[in-house]
Amino acid sequence: MVLVIYFYLLDLQLDTIVDLNLSMHIELIGWRQDISALMDEADVFLHLSITESYGQVLLEACVSQLHVFAFPVGIAQDLHKLANPFMHLLAVQSPEAISG
Repeated sequence: MVLVIYFYLLDLQLDTIVDLNLSMHIELIGWRQDISALMDEADVFLHLSITESYGQVLLEACVSQLHVFAFPVGIAQDLHKLANPFMHLLAVQSPEAISG
């Protein structure tokens, strides 16, 4: 099960979840304040933003010892350069490459 925490989702994103038949595997849980508790229960952290101003959530995920998969933007690049064992960069921005 993938939990999606979000500020807002575009209709296109919701349509994509339905079109790819992922509704049974994704739970949209909206805005949450108990992020650290959710991170404690997670196995990985997938951060698919293609822009990032700072990336506080990436630091929090690494502190929680979650393996973080993100595009090489913002602080993700810096964490990777520091040889952070939990930071993994995604080179290709396509659903097929990410899910493969």
